[in-house]
Amino acid sequence: MADFSLFKSKMAVSRFTADEPTKISVDELREGLISFRFKEEPGLPVTCGFVDFVNLYGLDSQFRDHAHVFGAYFAGAIRFDKKSVPASAIKREVERECEKFKESSGAKFIKREKKNEIKGDVTSYLLSRIPANTSFVPFVVDMTTGNGYYYSTSKKDFERFEELLERAYGTSFSQVGFEEVDSDFLTYVWWSTESDSFTEMPLGKKLTKTFAGDKVSVSNDEQKVSVSGDIEEAKLSVSKGADVTKLEILAHIGEDERKFVASADGMISGLTYEASMLPEAESEELTPFIEATNDVFGLLDLWVKRYSLAQENGSGLTPEIRKSWGTGAYCSKAFEDI
Repeated sequence: MADFSLFKSKMAVSRFTADEPTKISVDELREGLISFRFKEEPGLPVTCGFVDFVNLYGLDSQFRDHAHVFGAYFAGAIRFDKKSVPASAIKREVERECEKFKESSGAKFIKREKKNEIKGDVTSYLLSRIPANTSFVPFVVDMTTGNGYYYSTSKKDFERFEELLERAYGTSFSQVGFEEVDSDFLTYVWWSTESDSFTEMPLGKKLTKTFAGDKVSVSNDEQKVSVSGDIEEAKLSVSKGADVTKLEILAHIGEDERKFVASADGMISGLTYEASMLPEAESEELTPFIEATNDVFGLLDLWVKRYSLAQENGSGLTPEIRKSWGTGAYCSKAFEDI
């Protein structure tokens, strides 16, 4: 029985793409994932590898079609086992082992190379004696292009995932952000949702409408400010040159509603899904969940195009517009010197 509990009603997600569009068969991808499936390495601080939804905690993932193939998409997960030993414990054991070595060898001093070797052995031994903190991150990849979604925003863990997927898939991948826009992109989105009544945009056969939520983070060269609820301070900061780094977005996409927080680096957190979209068993479909993720990133791509067009025709967020939009009656001392 497949376990789809990794897919939840609220998820963080980042987008990745193959550096060159690459098509792969189900069998080829399965063989690649099996080659780099999770293996226990008790003496390492971080161990990771692919697992399937039938065998999350096991060591024999096979990635059978019925639980992992949904149209053009292949779904799986990567398992992380992480351990950490206090530096003081390592230092204490290294000193003890160094004394043992000097006694047994008759040496008065220990060369740096030998001390590093002892430290490595001690660290591996201590790591092997403590339990790991185990976590899983699901992912989906379009087998016709190599593009997909990684349901986490941890850049360090994504780099480990990326390295393994490149070996399994046979091509290189990159995390996708808002590369085609400037730092004021989310500021423009926020301003547009409040200042322009025409925020409806077609996404395929669906009509979308975007609203800004009540959570926003702004930043300039001097400080970072996060607010929730009362956003007048953030607007005033924007009027004086700061830009939005995180913005809560409420989106109507067709008949569905989505709430999420978009970051300036192109990642999404807190993306909501209806309970009906969550698969519960191997007979369930993951397709609605994937399509909902597609819609959200498709909406953001529409905003990127709209922003780029505004930059080209001079209708973007100018300093004058910032001042007139962001200036309000409420002024906190925290923003007077921005």
